Amino acid sequence: MMAITAPLIAELFAHAARSPSAHNTQPWMPRFAPATTPASPAEVHVAVDPARTLPVGDPNSQDLHLAMGCWVESFTIAAAEVGIDVVIGSVRGRGPALEIRLLLTALPDQPGASDLWPNFTSADLQHRQVDRGPLRRAEEPFATAFAAAERALAASGMASVEGTALVEVPHHLWETSLTRATRYSYSHADIFTETLEWLRFDRRATSYSEDGLSADCLQIPRSLAAVAARLNAARLRPWIGGLTSAALAPVEFVDSLRATVVRRTSRDRRSSAPASTDGPAPLHHLVLVKDATAHSAGAHSLARQEIELGRNLLRTWLLLDRHDLRVDVHSEIKDCPQTRSAVSDYLLHDHGLHALPVAAFSVGRSTTAVPRSSRRPVEPTHS
Repeated sequence: MMAITAPLIAELFAHAARSPSAHNTQPWMPRFAPATTPASPAEVHVAVDPARTLPVGDPNSQDLHLAMGCWVESFTIAAAEVGIDVVIGSVRGRGPALEIRLLLTALPDQPGASDLWPNFTSADLQHRQVDRGPLRRAEEPFATAFAAAERALAASGMASVEGTALVEVPHHLWETSLTRATRYSYSHADIFTETLEWLRFDRRATSYSEDGLSADCLQIPRSLAAVAARLNAARLRPWIGGLTSAALAPVEFVDSLRATVVRRTSRDRRSSAPASTDGPAPLHHLVLVKDATAHSAGAHSLARQEIELGRNLLRTWLLLDRHDLRVDVHSEIKDCPQTRSAVSDYLLHDHGLHALPVAAFSVGRSTTAVPRSSRRPVEPTHS
């Protein structure tokens, strides 16, 4: 039976630190609480670093809760590999005040594989990456992985978040939504300025190798990154954000006016629009959705649901990675009100789902080397 010690927990924290988070903010703050008696479980308490949240771009803390769920799942996977069972003891608060208490128990034998998901390991956690470069459509592996994820989500949703599903979005709806969502983000100075704070262009800065979205991961050439590093100074961000939003505000306004007409006619266009035969085959585009009609018992319950959704999201990405598929995340599609409504309308009219998207991403095979995203040093504290 594995002894649950501080050095072992530190190793597990290092594996869990590879978890994805919006803008690579890495908001988790875990600490280890050893067992006080032979009969009591050891615990891990996970809090949120308020300085690593996105109050403007993520005002309802959904992306934060998803990231915390990804961390919990990563820690659980790494712990299971060394014979430690992890269950959520409690979830309190939400947003920056969120606190998760995990209960740890050493198992006499290695746990068996799940009937729903593959038996993921720390190697899977290390191998998974988001690829923001060019992806290539891969039909057969996608079909296999997508079918497996659908089955697992349908079964696991019964025990965690009812109404969780993975749905493919047509390419033309995705392209239209992505363009509109990008304009929306750029045309709001506060959102764009907050994003600038997490972009890392200067390789000399300590933060470049610790967090945020680096020029390498964004696959920006070094010459352009050097120019961007000079422009992305803290004193210039509000000015750049305001100038950009002022330039794009009229475009975003026109998009919002068009949105109602587009939603009214989108179903007809979806059924009649021919697939383009020009250029490479389009990627598969997926949204993870939750039931829009499900009643939440309160803020604590909603936070726990979104943590479970984050766990399912990571499992989905790990499953895709097992089939040599990478994802390119576009949360702006579910964050922009107009595109969120457009996707919800598609889910209702084409799939009969009263659902809301909580994650949006494209799927394909990497065509170039994928730089690894940065991570902060792991310094676990003890309770």
